[in-house]
Amino acid sequence: MNETYRLPSPFCGGRWLTSACVFDNIIDTLVFKFKGNAQVSRFASVFKIWQYAWEARHGFLGITYPISSKNSMKPSKDATCALITISHNEKKMFPIWLRYYLRHFDPTDIYVLDHLTTDGSLDNLPKGVHKYKMEGNKYAMPVRFRSILIQSWEDRLLRAGYKCVVFSDTDEIIVANPRNYKAGLKDFLREFADGPELYYRVTAMELAHMAYGNGSKSTQEPTLDWSKSVLAQRHFMVMDRATAQYNKPLLTKVPIAYTPGFHKFYDFHRNKFCKDHKDLVMFHMRSMDYEYCLEREEAKFNMTKLMEPIELHTGYASHWNLYEKDKKTGELCKYANSCFQGPLHDKTAFWDNTGTFPVQRLDPVWNEVDL
Repeated sequence: MNETYRLPSPFCGGRWLTSACVFDNIIDTLVFKFKGNAQVSRFASVFKIWQYAWEARHGFLGITYPISSKNSMKPSKDATCALITISHNEKKMFPIWLRYYLRHFDPTDIYVLDHLTTDGSLDNLPKGVHKYKMEGNKYAMPVRFRSILIQSWEDRLLRAGYKCVVFSDTDEIIVANPRNYKAGLKDFLREFADGPELYYRVTAMELAHMAYGNGSKSTQEPTLDWSKSVLAQRHFMVMDRATAQYNKPLLTKVPIAYTPGFHKFYDFHRNKFCKDHKDLVMFHMRSMDYEYCLEREEAKFNMTKLMEPIELHTGYASHWNLYEKDKKTGELCKYANSCFQGPLHDKTAFWDNTGTFPVQRLDPVWNEVDL
C-alpha cells in the first residue's frame, strides 16, 4: 500500500481544477479500499507518473515536491500515527506541546520541523524525537510553503509505514474526550488507524483566560504557572462561528493539499466529505494567558515585517497586521481578558473583553486532562 502514496496537486479543486484533480480523489479511495491489490497498485503507479508529468508541464509556479523512499523512516513498534509540527521560537509553548504529546506518542514517532528558531527552544529534545531544519524558504511564516511542506511530510511518513499522520501547530493541542477514551488521544488514534475514515476534522475550542472577571481579584484566574497542567488552571473557553475556522482536518491517512493555514482542503470536494468527530477536540492555546497572548501577538506582528512580500501583500496573515488597531480598541487578546458583570452565580453571562463574544464555562471533564 505505501508504495502507491503520492503527493496530489496543491491546486486540486482550486484555481486549476482539472481532470487530474477528479482522478486524484478516485485514486486515494481505491488505494485505501483495496490494500495490497496488485492491479490497483500498478494502476496507481501509472497514474502517478502521468499526473506528475502533467503538473510538470503546466508548471504550478515552479513548485517541486520531495518524495522519499519507503524505508527512509521507521515507525516505532506499536505506532499508529506519526506526529509532526513546525516550530519557530516557541520557548513557552513548545514545552507544553511536547509534554502533552509525549504521553500519546513514542518519541521516535514525533517529527519537529525547525523554522529559523533562535531562542534555544528546540535544543536538547528528548531522546528519539526527530528534528529537521525547514529548508527552502528563509522568510518568516512562509504560508504556502508551510502547507506544501506538511503535505510532502505526510506523504513521506505514510510511505515509511505509518497508518496515519497527525499535524498540529505548537499552539494546538488535540484531545479525545476522556469520558469515552480513557487513555485519551492514544486510544482514539488506535481506533482511527483501524477504522474506515481517511481523515477527521477537529472541533476547535479557544481556551480563554478570565483575567479580568468582574474586577475583583477573587474572580480573576491567576497568571499561568507554566510548570503545571494548563487545563487544571483554566475554566473557560470560546466555541462559536469565530473559532469554527480552526476546525481543521489534522488527522489523515493520505497526504492533504491544504489551503494556507491548514484550515481546509484545497479540493473543496474533500471538505464536504471530511467528518467531524464529537469526541475529538483541539484546544487553541493562544488566549490561555493574557500576558503571554500580548507578548506573542506583538512577536507575530513583528514577524510580518519579514514575511514574503507577495504573500503579505495578498492578505496572508492579515489578522497579524491588525495588532496596532486592536491594541488601541482593546480587541487585542480579547478572549484572554474575559470578564463578566455583577456577582458570580450559576446564571452569570461571561464575555470577551469587548462584550461581543460569549465565553462559556469549560466542561469539568476537560480539567482532568493532563496538559
